[in-house]
Amino acid sequence: MSNPFEQLAQRQMVAATRKKHEAAEKRAAKKIVLSDADAPMKLSEMEQKQADQARQMRMWRAWHRQQMEAITNGPHGADWRELVRKVKSATFEDHGIILRAVRAADWLHEADIGTRVVAVSMVANAIVRLRELNGLAPFDDSLPGEDPTVFEIVRDELKVMT
Repeated sequence: MSNPFEQLAQRQMVAATRKKHEAAEKRAAKKIVLSDADAPMKLSEMEQKQADQARQMRMWRAWHRQQMEAITNGPHGADWRELVRKVKSATFEDHGIILRAVRAADWLHEADIGTRVVAVSMVANAIVRLRELNGLAPFDDSLPGEDPTVFEIVRDELKVMT
């Protein structure tokens, strides 16, 4: 330093401030890339897409877990647990258990849209699980003119559009 004012400032600077300046200079020096080995790794386009999807899935699972906890700990928590138990006890041969359980849950028909959407999602997952366990395609909605499936009936009765 040839500037006498900078020399004076260095001598009069408080130790804590000097350490801050030194740390900032150190950080700045680390950001300078002198070789490929020093350069940070950049994900490929496909790896970045996978990382983004994984992060989005973690966020969705956390959000879904919060919704389930809110319903389970809410005013109809016991009713919700009973509904889940009945839906999960359904078999492929007697999937009408699901329909009877939903129809018997009067509280669910009066619940807010968020609760009804979670219920329809839970029913859909149970039906998919039953179908896959029996070697069928996970989804099989009815065609025009055919009888509606259990899922379609539940979705319509709970007035949830999916």
